[in-house]
Amino acid sequence: MKMTAAFFLAAATSMAAADPGRLVVIGDSITQATAGATNQNGTRSYRWELFRRLHDAGLAFDFVGSHSRGYTTNDTQPDDATNPYVPTHRGIPFDRAHEGHWSWRAFQVSGASAGPTAGKRGSGDITTWTDPAKGGYRADTATILLGINDIGESTPRTSTQVTNDLAVIVRALQTANPSVRVHLCELLHVAPGHAQYPTINTRADALNGLLPALGTALSTASSTVTAVEMRNAQAGGWEAATMTYDNIHPNSAGERYIGGRIADALGAVSLWTALPLVNSGFETGFTGAGTTACKPNGWTIFGTPNPAAVPKGLTDVSIVAESPADTGTGNAGSSYIIAGAADTGIEQTLADTLQPGRRYMLRAMMYKASSAAGPGDYGLELWAAAQRTA
Repeated sequence: MKMTAAFFLAAATSMAAADPGRLVVIGDSITQATAGATNQNGTRSYRWELFRRLHDAGLAFDFVGSHSRGYTTNDTQPDDATNPYVPTHRGIPFDRAHEGHWSWRAFQVSGASAGPTAGKRGSGDITTWTDPAKGGYRADTATILLGINDIGESTPRTSTQVTNDLAVIVRALQTANPSVRVHLCELLHVAPGHAQYPTINTRADALNGLLPALGTALSTASSTVTAVEMRNAQAGGWEAATMTYDNIHPNSAGERYIGGRIADALGAVSLWTALPLVNSGFETGFTGAGTTACKPNGWTIFGTPNPAAVPKGLTDVSIVAESPADTGTGNAGSSYIIAGAADTGIEQTLADTLQPGRRYMLRAMMYKASSAAGPGDYGLELWAAAQRTA
């Protein structure tokens, strides 16, 4: 069994924000993400984290966009509930419609020139995407995280050039819907291992500094345009060294962070309160690497792990593409695999007492790690004292 996360959540009440309605998420590779591994753990992009946050807040929304693919995906099935690669959250299939286009520049999204289409990157531009005569959408809310490729060119575009392109995109959204709410996300820093570090971060900071004024200039009486702070290199903020898998694209921790920042900007407040599960996402490491005692910190193994397939902690996006982590070496990641005799797995006991009248949700992302595993060979359970409740 492979498990990528496990959460115990308890119901709570809160004031809801305005419903996002038809929500378009516009960006480049960070928004599209690679989907070749979505049948396992791979990157689904921060859109998945945003999707979960909005649903947990009880908000009504519908992701819209000109396509629903990840970059270089081998998935040929439609984006619907029958697709085994599409995860679900509380029984709701991930809505993958989006406007993320791998390696695209802001000027390509704006329509100044065509963006590359190979690798299922999508096609078109903001004008065609929002043209009702061409089946376009009318977004109620839009988020835009775009520009890092522009300032990373061999001859980089200036901050003014990029903001001018962003303005074209915003005005097209406003033409389609004069009441659209637009959120301009700050560009994210790259990690020290990036070829253009630290120069590109300096350029990003310069562009980010222009976003608040750009939002003010583009806002109208019916359409608000605001900047979303990503808190680069701040305590508790975006940290590229630990939140990317290749110095620029977010790993699972980075996706969770970006999705969370955007969800906060949209006013999403969860209706659920997390119970204090230790190391719930397996992000704080493992002990006993390479042995049958390998386990996520804070968890306990029960049963009899198979010594021929010792438990392992796996790194982000390493599950399909073999890496040293898959052979029991390398750094701890956010996934865990365990196999063994019947009733073998990991568990954790919480001090909290289940309370009558409250709804509880046990949430996890799991999948079988072997074609030999069949129905009933893996699962998830919640117990209260000696009674199984889920």
